[in-house]
Amino acid sequence: MADFSVRSMNWVASPSAWQQAEAWRARQQEIRESFEAASVDAGTNFFGASTTLSTGLGSIAAKIASQRAQQQAYLAALRKLGGS
Repeated sequence: MADFSVRSMNWVASPSAWQQAEAWRARQQEIRESFEAASVDAGTNFFGASTTLSTGLGSIAAKIASQRAQQQAYLAALRKLGGS
């Protein structure tokens, strides 16, 4: 039998534990910043939506109140004409 040995040749250098830890910390920082930006965007959008809703409801309420006032004025004018 032929006797041979296989040499392990590690051609690709692996990063040190410190480099791996730094890369992990950097990735975590990127994830945190991305989450914070998304949270701010979501908060801004929800605030905008609630403002739009409030404005819209206020506009509808004002329109209905105006219509009621006009109807009451019209009815009062009719009563004056009919009662005279």
